[in-house]
Amino acid sequence: MPRLLILACSATKSPELDRIPAFARYDGPLWRTLRSADPDGRRARVAFLSAHYGFRDAATPIADYDARLTRDLAE
Repeated sequence: MPRLLILACSATKSPELDRIPAFARYDGPLWRTLRSADPDGRRARVAFLSAHYGFRDAATPIADYDARLTRDLAE
């Protein structure tokens, strides 16, 4: 059974203009490590928590954005 890995979004993002999967959009150290360790997504199912998109599967296509998860936004 595959594991579920939940990562926070990353302030560092790919500047690609089109919507691309979050797996490719986020470019912080944890996301780079994930892509290196599990490039085919076979070891874990990955989800993310984002101030802009909420809780989603990492395969979800997302646009570039800049938002911080504040207490008010979380509520």
